[in-house]
Amino acid sequence: MRTVELLWDEAADLAVRNTWRRLADAGLPSQARHRSPTNSPHLTLAACPELTAATRRELAEVAVTLPRPARCTGVARFERPTSVLAWALDLDSALAGLHRRVWDAVASGSPPESLNPLHRPGRWSPHITLGRTRRAGAFADRRISELLSAPPLWLTTLRSYDTRTGALEAAPERTLRRSRRTLVCPPRVPALVLSYGVAGHVGACSAFSFLELTRVQCPGWTETPSERPSTRSWPVSASTPSMRL
Repeated sequence: MRTVELLWDEAADLAVRNTWRRLADAGLPSQARHRSPTNSPHLTLAACPELTAATRRELAEVAVTLPRPARCTGVARFERPTSVLAWALDLDSALAGLHRRVWDAVASGSPPESLNPLHRPGRWSPHITLGRTRRAGAFADRRISELLSAPPLWLTTLRSYDTRTGALEAAPERTLRRSRRTLVCPPRVPALVLSYGVAGHVGACSAFSFLELTRVQCPGWTETPSERPSTRSWPVSASTPSMRL
């Protein structure tokens, strides 16, 4: 299966990981125990057997609407078949509209029976998973609320994860011209360097044609090792005024 997910900005990503660690330190089920390098805090939008060319085109168009803010509404607990502890998110009109576009894109290229009905608009419950276990009632401990403090949240990157191969792909977000120059970004956005050139309009590409990128320091940033696995992508901030190089 191929998931379609949104990743958080670095401040929110770090805050979620710190919460995972606090849960683990308290002896509670936590995503911190999920050792896979693909285990990044994320918001799952949908999943499908494969991303068709048409689906990829639509997802590329969705990606150019990022970044966008999100708001936590409190703690959520799900039961059956597993117990899940999560931060619930406000399903405002903007997030609902983005999710509808993603759902329509994956549904247009997938057999209906292959899609998870819990991802269907009207049933989808946006959340950030904090802990998961098969032990019923694991998150009934009253101490849990003291360990959870939701940060300001920004959704920044759309990605897909292949559950069969473990491959990650991040959707392009801007128009790029062929260049080997550094992309200079605003202070809140990491700059990226192209390993080799790219031509054409990303939002109109027929499929994700990914490039290897190297993160470099951007003014106002102190570069630290990333916990995220490397992906084939060229994410650029939607707030950057012009990316025609």
